[in-house]
Amino acid sequence: MTAPVGRLLSVVFECADPDEEGRFWEQLLGWSRHHGSSDWVTILDPADRSRRLSFQRVDDHVEPTWPARARPQQAHVDLLVDDLHVADERVVALGARRLTGDTVVHEDESFRVYADPAGHPFCLIVQVTPDL
Repeated sequence: MTAPVGRLLSVVFECADPDEEGRFWEQLLGWSRHHGSSDWVTILDPADRSRRLSFQRVDDHVEPTWPARARPQQAHVDLLVDDLHVADERVVALGARRLTGDTVVHEDESFRVYADPAGHPFCLIVQVTPDL
């Protein structure tokens, strides 16, 4: 292997309201605000400050459509949870929208798909034998 060119600093999501997005993901992940302005918010994992998500204001942001492909999702986040039903109730209470009605079952995992307040898709996943 060759030496890396760099290290991942942050995954950045475009949105119309970085503060709203930051609050949603802070509560969802239990992370804390690192930086905030009207145009940019960064949150981080207090246990590992190298794990970050950032949200950038884009005034003409148009949310992706899923599963329709009129506007592709472009990227999404998968979150491992212990109990899908409990996690479902919590994310909906935080402002997520369900994009799938039923739980999707694959070989060793089950998941549901949601959208955050800006429409970015994310999945809550329960694994029979967790990877992490």
